[in-house]
Amino acid sequence: MRQDVRKHYIIRASNGVSVQVLRGLDPPQIMGGGARYTTVQRPRRMSMIQWDGDDPWQMDVSVMFDGWMDQVSVERDIQLVNNMIKSPGAWVAPVTIQIDGALPAKGGTWILTGIDYGTDVIWDTDAGSKGFRYRQDATLHLLQYIPETVLQFLRKPGTTTPYIVKHGDTLAAIAKKWYVTPAAIQQKNKIRDPKTIKPNQLILIPPALFGPMPGQPPLVGNPPPTKTKPKHHK
Repeated sequence: MRQDVRKHYIIRASNGVSVQVLRGLDPPQIMGGGARYTTVQRPRRMSMIQWDGDDPWQMDVSVMFDGWMDQVSVERDIQLVNNMIKSPGAWVAPVTIQIDGALPAKGGTWILTGIDYGTDVIWDTDAGSKGFRYRQDATLHLLQYIPETVLQFLRKPGTTTPYIVKHGDTLAAIAKKWYVTPAAIQQKNKIRDPKTIKPNQLILIPPALFGPMPGQPPLVGNPPPTKTKPKHHK
């Protein structure tokens, strides 16, 4: 597509679709965002995940779908852009877009959250009396797409537990009893060789990865149920 950045935008979607539109009468406007933020999500178990980043930009971009000079319908381009809109509550990755052209926030990846159509429109009918548009103005509502990155996996405070190694203990057995991994105990206690632990040695047990909910009875002595095959009586 040949583009004059003074007149056009090219909307490039992650699904491979590209649409060229005219710049609208109004300049693009930043509507919000840009501040720092931290979001903490709390899963049901004994941990929480902290997300950190910049508050995504929100931007409105005025465009014009215009085929009037060439007497070409713009219905196909309008439908292609409509298909880029993020469906609220959809359990799929959104279609992201990038826009070539002069914008106040350049080089960003965006999600199209909605479109408002204006009144600058030219209609016509085809041979079958079906209406179509030669021209349609619109405002694209965009939200900057920032993939969330896990900065750190924060343990619930106060759940590290001291443990005295008993005769016959192995790191694997201790880990199974406390619902953690052997590697987690090794890392917490800087143990290079798991075979070197000795009776009466004090080690620290990191928080459990699974097991009873916080506030429930201790994990020790309360292992997860094991599946057994039903006995067949003769």
